[in-house]
Amino acid sequence: MTRSRKLALSIIFLVIFMTIGYVLLLFAYTGPRWVAFIIFLLYIFILYFLIITTRRVIKALKEKEEE
Repeated sequence: MTRSRKLALSIIFLVIFMTIGYVLLLFAYTGPRWVAFIIFLLYIFILYFLIITTRRVIKALKEKEEE
C-alpha cells in the first residue's frame, strides 16, 4: 500500500470518528442549542480545511511516487 493511500485511509477514519464523536456529544449535551450549532460550524470549518489540505498532500505524494 502506498503512502498516499495510507494517508487517505487514516484521514477517512479520522473524519468518521470525528463525526461519531460529534453525534455522541449532541446526545449528551443538555445546554443551549446555539452552542451546539456553533460547535457544528467549527466542525464543518475544520473538516473543510482538513480535506483541502489532505488533497494537496496526497497530490504531492503521488507526484513524488511517479518520479
